[in-house]
Amino acid sequence: MPLFYSPTGEPYITLPSPHDNIILTPPRTIPNPNGIDAEPLIPEADLSAITTNLNDPRIYLFLEGPPVPYTRDDGIAFTRMIAAEATRILQAAQAEKFVEGCPFHDIRILPDEGEDRIQRAEKIGDISFSRKAFFEIPPDSPERAAAEKENEERKAGDEEIKWTMGYWLTPAHHGKGIMAAALSTLIREWVVPRMNAKVIIGSAFAENRASVQVMRKCGFIHDEKVIEKGSRELIEARGGGRKDIVVIKWRRND
Repeated sequence: MPLFYSPTGEPYITLPSPHDNIILTPPRTIPNPNGIDAEPLIPEADLSAITTNLNDPRIYLFLEGPPVPYTRDDGIAFTRMIAAEATRILQAAQAEKFVEGCPFHDIRILPDEGEDRIQRAEKIGDISFSRKAFFEIPPDSPERAAAEKENEERKAGDEEIKWTMGYWLTPAHHGKGIMAAALSTLIREWVVPRMNAKVIIGSAFAENRASVQVMRKCGFIHDEKVIEKGSRELIEARGGGRKDIVVIKWRRND
């Protein structure tokens, strides 16, 4: 599936039918009227989508990373960071065979019509890839720190890099197969050909069967350690207590 460009020059990927009304784009920013040296602005519709969803218990209770509550400032800072990273990746992709990461974070749904429908596509989710993948090793342990350090020091394109991913989708679009289509499309169209990924390690709370099912649909299988019993201690804002996690892995078949 080719990479497309909107009239404004924004690259995007279209999901295959029956989800061809869904596109994947880099994070969007708006030039700051205070000058080229000022931090870019975030579209209000995107910022609203981010803060609304990451403060929804149907989403945040199944995530480990984002702060709770998730503030407007959190959304601005994070989007600026990943937008700058996406720009660097896209620039590198013009000259390098393999690049450090995937620039397509935003999952968007197209309006029914209009010449500017790409620009008006509504953000309904997010998906990201990173090198922090060692869920089977206890957090904050020397073993995990050493594994992450070794993984981080590998150069872009090294097949030995262990990748992971994170994602969320607005609850109104749960159960439609969108996330599985987005994940499998990115793996096929970018993560393998442009990152040379060979191993992707995912995890989910054991109770989050929907997320595990998404990964299974995309070819992930359970690792040797299926469930890490009580390995995650949650803050009170996420319900407190300890939860089991499922570790699940994808391998490229050469």
